[in-house]
Amino acid sequence: MKNVTTPGGLGLAVDLARAIDAREFVVHYQPIVRLHDGTPTAMEALVRWAHPERGLLAPGEFVPFAEATGMLAELGAWVMRQACADMAEHAPELDLCVNVSAAQLVVPGLVASVLDALVETGFRADHLILEVCERTTVDDLAPVARGLTALRSLGIRVAMDDFGAGFSSLERLCRLPLDMVKVDSCLVGGVAGDGAERRVMQAVMRMAETLDLIVVSEGIERPEQADALRELGCPLGQGFLFGRPQPADVLTAWSGGGGTSATGVPAAGLGGLIVL
Repeated sequence: MKNVTTPGGLGLAVDLARAIDAREFVVHYQPIVRLHDGTPTAMEALVRWAHPERGLLAPGEFVPFAEATGMLAELGAWVMRQACADMAEHAPELDLCVNVSAAQLVVPGLVASVLDALVETGFRADHLILEVCERTTVDDLAPVARGLTALRSLGIRVAMDDFGAGFSSLERLCRLPLDMVKVDSCLVGGVAGDGAERRVMQAVMRMAETLDLIVVSEGIERPEQADALRELGCPLGQGFLFGRPQPADVLTAWSGGGGTSATGVPAAGLGGLIVL
């Protein structure tokens, strides 16, 4: 086990090892929708830790410890299998977004692990999207790019998550094999005004078009933000305006089987449409 220098980190790391064995984790899902009509196209899988003493913990409270202690690969493999199983059962026509870290991408056997999850659950590879956080710090992008290329050879797509929140976004856009970019909420918050945020978002849209990347705007909380993004040509959005992360039983309502989106728009069947 690697050293965990954060105060209290060792105790949490020990708890985490026990929790992985005890399967104390659950997966919640948040919708990604078409901005022009609110129709869901995908669900993002978000792991939560049902800690017996501290309650439901968000990823930021334990994922760094899992990475620092070498347990992230095991936890990530469980999340992948569970999310694929949930989607295959409740919403097979929607796409599934699963977060992966740079550390996971360079672990031997990752491609086999993802392929096993798809085969075991019957979820289609062309409906799986792996999200790589833009803020991930890694000295050498080459092995990360090789891992992503191998996964894309299976038909899996790749998105850069939290675009704009770090300092090396453009470098990663150029060096990693990507299909889409998810714009961080820090660039979306003021998009409804006429200030710098809107002009930056315009530039992001032009850049994405040049690079042939699909854009998803994150952190949409107000109708005027969604309206502004539609005006700028952003096709997809995610945020509390459309739905908060919920347990797996919400998937049926969000699927194409006659459910209704958070905006009140009927959720039409997508028929394998590959957009996100």
